[in-house]
Amino acid sequence: MAKTRVGLHLDVHGLRWTSIKYTRSGVMLLEKYARKSSEKVYEERAISAEVQAFAREIKGNGLLGAKTVIGLANHQFIVRYVTVPAVPDQYLRSLIQNELGHSIHLPFEDALFDAVAVPPLTEIDPKMTTVCLIAAPREYVDQSVELAKQAQLQPVAVDIPPLALYRFASLGYEKACFYTLIHVEMSEMSISIFRQGFLYFYRNLELMWDERYDSSSEQFASMLVSEIERMINFFLMSFSGISLQKNVYLLYSQFTMHEFLRNSLTNDGVSEFVDLRDLPYTLSPKDQTQKWKVSASDWRQIVARTPVSEFVSLGLACKEVAR
Repeated sequence: MAKTRVGLHLDVHGLRWTSIKYTRSGVMLLEKYARKSSEKVYEERAISAEVQAFAREIKGNGLLGAKTVIGLANHQFIVRYVTVPAVPDQYLRSLIQNELGHSIHLPFEDALFDAVAVPPLTEIDPKMTTVCLIAAPREYVDQSVELAKQAQLQPVAVDIPPLALYRFASLGYEKACFYTLIHVEMSEMSISIFRQGFLYFYRNLELMWDERYDSSSEQFASMLVSEIERMINFFLMSFSGISLQKNVYLLYSQFTMHEFLRNSLTNDGVSEFVDLRDLPYTLSPKDQTQKWKVSASDWRQIVARTPVSEFVSLGLACKEVAR
């Protein structure tokens, strides 16, 4: 039986969505769409016009009622690596809930969160466990879910761009190294650090745009390198004894400063640099796509037909295909 899934990503730059269908014969890319929107998209009049246009596209493509994964904007959530007493998985959420406001402090109230136990990066007390905590203000999640419902989609999960892009990259998780995902937009840059498929670090930075140079200039790229190195150093200072010598940089951006970043970040001769636009998508035994029996040729065709701007929404849609 065919499964249709929609990935919906809404931020200040616009509303983007991609739909795929998973059948016994493979995965098909159904439709992709992008609409520019105002930063005031959540104001009553703006969201009404946005929903009306969005709903027409959904209905016109026969996607009413499709299961949908919603992606929050990069500035709408935080990621924390925390250490808590070891408990069975079924009690982890309750433990985190009880610790909010006590041993775990968030920069906002009324948070919605997800938490997963992750392998520790350093030695810890055997009675403790380490957790990746992802949290966002309830209002951001509720607004995005309400938009999807008004467009007559069926929201089934909320996700974040770093996980969507990492899933999209379809890299093997068995390598014993770190992956540093660099996501650059015109007004912001985010850094996410993964190890063996787990997210350990996330920071989002507002870029101070200087009109004296454009996004393809070395000055702009140099500024990005400085900020990347600063955030990585902060990560390393947080974990004594951790080294990123075996590190793979994953770059996601529509700007044209890739070669400068590649040369600057890999001058140690050990690190690797991968531009997601050029990734060969070679499947490995532990690849996520193998779980849904997607052939390498199917996946390459999907990627080839997907604009770079839609990589996040495609990664969101793929979250539910495996279910």
